[in-house]
Amino acid sequence: MLLVGRRTRKRTKTTESTTLESLVDVMKDMGKLYGETSANVAKIAKCFEIEAEWGSRRLNVFEEVSKVEGFRDADMLRAGEILSRDAARANYFFTLPYGLRKLYLQGLISSNN
Repeated sequence: MLLVGRRTRKRTKTTESTTLESLVDVMKDMGKLYGETSANVAKIAKCFEIEAEWGSRRLNVFEEVSKVEGFRDADMLRAGEILSRDAARANYFFTLPYGLRKLYLQGLISSNN
């Protein structure tokens, strides 16, 4: 049997190859998303690390205040109380060099009386 006038058509992509390409695209997108997520998790972990460090310092407020020479016990207690109530002030106190801590605490005590 002879087929005359039969046209040949280009093959269209099969459903399997289209599905495979879609799957590859999805996997690429997931890889990008994973990379972005990992970076964000690392940033969050760093924030928790810093917060834990500051929290640890705040627990040692009185110990650090007692290292400042020239304060009466009542002044040390008052300074420790002020710093314990205000995280920003406590954080600032811990960033100061030891030589300036006394001046800073004196200012806190006098302004909070």
